[in-house]
Amino acid sequence: MSGRVAIHIDGVKELTVHPKALESLGIEEGATVDIEELLESAAAAERRAGMEAALALLGVRDRSAAELQERLRRKGFAHEVAIAVVERLQELGYVDDRRYAGELVRGRMAQRPEGKRALQRELRRRGIEGKMIDEALEECFGGVDEVALAVEVIERRLPRLANVDVGTARRRLVALLQRRGFDFEVIQEAVTRAMPETDMDEDVASSTA
Repeated sequence: MSGRVAIHIDGVKELTVHPKALESLGIEEGATVDIEELLESAAAAERRAGMEAALALLGVRDRSAAELQERLRRKGFAHEVAIAVVERLQELGYVDDRRYAGELVRGRMAQRPEGKRALQRELRRRGIEGKMIDEALEECFGGVDEVALAVEVIERRLPRLANVDVGTARRRLVALLQRRGFDFEVIQEAVTRAMPETDMDEDVASSTA
């Protein structure tokens, strides 16, 4: 595995460890060691190193369990170590996919409103399970008028379209809302409500052509 160090005993490779774990073992070339003790010490050292790496990653930003496991593997930790570390962090409350999903949806709604479909795709991409996705979306969209949310997106974008003709502006807004994951019915109502001057069906057809 890339980034790992092999330990050879009597010329035979017995195991590989993460470089951070090797540092804590304090083994010197030619030293006499008990193989069982070595294996146990190496496993414990790698778990400690994995925990330190995971906590450093979480110090930058919150992550889902799947994201954190993937980052640890990319850093050279063994698959089983990544799983064990993340499971322990879940027990301690440092990793919580339900909390993570809710915070992600609320953050997007506040900073960059999107439709349910886009948020579903984003949460799935981050490894969140279906039930937790449904719960997060229901919590945030339960009392939300999605058309009004789409209108808000339009109103934020309109100043940048001040010098564009109405038809072109509407087509660009339709395309924007489609990228943000809003359903066709929501887009149709939102754009019609915000800019009723031109034919909506023509704009949608043009944006999807």
